[in-house]
Amino acid sequence: MNIKIENLTKKYRKNRALDNINMNIEPHIYGFMGPNGSGKTTLIRCLLQLIPYQEGTIAYEQGNKTIEFSKINFGYLPQVFELFQDLTVYEQLEYFLMFKNVDRKDFDNEIHRVLKMVNLSRSENVKCGQLSGGMVRRVGIAQALLGQPDVLIFDEPTLGLDPDERLNLKRIIKSLELDIPIILSTHIIEDIYSVCTHGIFIKDGKIEYSGELEKAISELEGKVYLCLEKDSHISEDVLVRNIDDEYVRIISDNPLDYPFLKREKPDINDLYQYINHRK
Repeated sequence: MNIKIENLTKKYRKNRALDNINMNIEPHIYGFMGPNGSGKTTLIRCLLQLIPYQEGTIAYEQGNKTIEFSKINFGYLPQVFELFQDLTVYEQLEYFLMFKNVDRKDFDNEIHRVLKMVNLSRSENVKCGQLSGGMVRRVGIAQALLGQPDVLIFDEPTLGLDPDERLNLKRIIKSLELDIPIILSTHIIEDIYSVCTHGIFIKDGKIEYSGELEKAISELEGKVYLCLEKDSHISEDVLVRNIDDEYVRIISDNPLDYPFLKREKPDINDLYQYINHRK
């Protein structure tokens, strides 16, 4: 499954939440990046046809064929995800299956398949009201995996989780060996780098970058420096990123030659800051 987006524009009155977007989303794990209000959630809602858009097209293609939207099986974990407190995990997934294109006789096998994928096989009879925050999000991933989805979309899947739960959830997402587009939208940049192979950076409703993360980061080689904050006020036009109270990272398109600068290997946060602040 490929998603082809052409000239997509979404307006809220006079404001363009999405401004003439063009891109292809292929069978990779994509991280949606961008500041608050950039258009990430709006784009996800357009992909799911939860909201209308004024211009452009979104086509779902399988090989040389365009698939009707109604025939696509989406797996979607929204930012706000809640469960029926009195249902068991098994019963909750059984409820979700009623909205999927799955034969009733296959419900039991399907539930056990996804529970195994998210390491919840031993919790199928636990009531949802007794689950931790991390387990609730795992149930959320499990329901998204029901019915062999054609497209997976996770909106802030690690929101509100402690570090251990975040790590566990990232491992699950990264372990999904599915040949479909998987979209992960989060404001936690480290989560994107640890899970995703590709990135889509949205700013002011426009696509600033779409492609492989490692390739984009490698293009910053030789442009990133480390120095003490007190030495960072240099005359060149550079981007300064605070590391802590003492050190900063400096990103410059042109080589810098100062004795107090140390060349650093670029990382995902350097890339995020570079794309977000470039003119």
